[in-house]
Amino acid sequence: MLGFLKKKISASDLGIIMVRYANEIITADAGRSVGQLLGVLGDGESLAAADRFGMNRSMRKLYVQTYLVLAIDAACSDFDNMIRDNIVDGVISCINSDDTDVDDICRIVSLARSMSNDIDYVDKYVDTKQFSVQFLDRNLIVPCYSIALLDHFRDGFLIKFVNDSEVLSFYCSTFGASVATAYRANVQASKIYKLK
Repeated sequence: MLGFLKKKISASDLGIIMVRYANEIITADAGRSVGQLLGVLGDGESLAAADRFGMNRSMRKLYVQTYLVLAIDAACSDFDNMIRDNIVDGVISCINSDDTDVDDICRIVSLARSMSNDIDYVDKYVDTKQFSVQFLDRNLIVPCYSIALLDHFRDGFLIKFVNDSEVLSFYCSTFGASVATAYRANVQASKIYKLK
């Protein structure tokens, strides 16, 4: 579509549109990622199985919400931080409920952004010589965002089970697929809309 025919939207609206396009797939990936960490792949109920490992319902909900926000934020890494902040605000407005810890989610997004170019941060968790993710010309964004999410839950159930670089690599690959889904949602939205 020609640029002058596209509807102008705010960055916050773009976040909402990206959630509409990608929410189901990314939420399924979030459940799959928990299954990878806990070794319950294939049982079809990875998030429900997480309860057996100490991840209660509210923690699961926070995990899935944070996973969604981080995937969309990582997919928008080509935008400047002010636009990304507005996109994240739009995403959070879609998932916000009384028990959503918005401050927690924003803290994790900030951590992920600050670590997205720090090879030492990733090297503590993943053997980067064996595992490399190329996305949006930034080799480290997917592992850093993945690890920032796990770092937040280190006092909960997740980090107890993450001591294997291969498992973490699979986890990062799943998160990378979610980022790619969010990126495709952005590309699809850009065919119809343009930012003000």
